[in-house]
Amino acid sequence: MSRVPVRPRGLFQACILPVILAAAGCLGEPTGNDGALQLQFVQQPGGAVAGVAFARQPTLEVRNGSGQLVSETIAITLTLTSNTTGAALLGTPIATTSGGTATFSDLGIDLVGSDYQITASSPNAASATSTMFAVTGPISAAFSEVTTPASLLLVGDTVTVVLQARDASGTPLTGGERP
Repeated sequence: MSRVPVRPRGLFQACILPVILAAAGCLGEPTGNDGALQLQFVQQPGGAVAGVAFARQPTLEVRNGSGQLVSETIAITLTLTSNTTGAALLGTPIATTSGGTATFSDLGIDLVGSDYQITASSPNAASATSTMFAVTGPISAAFSEVTTPASLLLVGDTVTVVLQARDASGTPLTGGERP
């Protein structure tokens, strides 16, 4: 029987250290990063008028399991996911990240309604859903009607002018929805 000399340092580096690192999760992914990517809205869609691009376009971030923005390019797709009866998302619903952030630029919804939500998805990350928002109707040009008590007005006479803003369907707007 022959003896092989064992150096403690070599034994530690070859056998014990890999076991410790694996148990601590230090091999492969860094500690605290489970590799799962998460989408999150950092700017919600808003200022929505039917048929027009949102005044406030959605912006999303992609973060890793440690909460850090990811540097890789990720494609994100937005879909209309609530109150979709007959409504459609307008514009370009796909954007790619730059520095972990994706900003959309021309999205809108074609129909007036409330409780709309948009879901962001990517094959590489867990999805995210926007807060609920409403879409108002576009305002047609206001009209004015002038009523005069006589056929002839003289300098200094007072005339009442009535102006009423209406939406695209002709319904009068009340409560100051739009100036």
